[in-house]
Amino acid sequence: MATLETTVAGKLIEREDYNGKTGKVYKHIVLMPAEDEFSYPNVVAVLGSRSHGSIGSIVEIEVEIRGRTNKVGDRKFYNHELWEKV
Repeated sequence: MATLETTVAGKLIEREDYNGKTGKVYKHIVLMPAEDEFSYPNVVAVLGSRSHGSIGSIVEIEVEIRGRTNKVGDRKFYNHELWEKV
């Protein structure tokens, strides 16, 4: 199965880091441009092993879109994550 890839571009509004199973993980919160003056902008979280930009700067990060399912009781949830392409 092919990996789905794209570029996330926008303003870095928040970043946090934590220790993951395989080392330090950075979570970048990126505010993407709105389609027009009447639309709300998208905000996405990008995970990765490297730090990108400084708060308030414009970033472009190549990402892989990863997905999985979780089941809690009789309900099924579909989760996705955006990971920095290394």
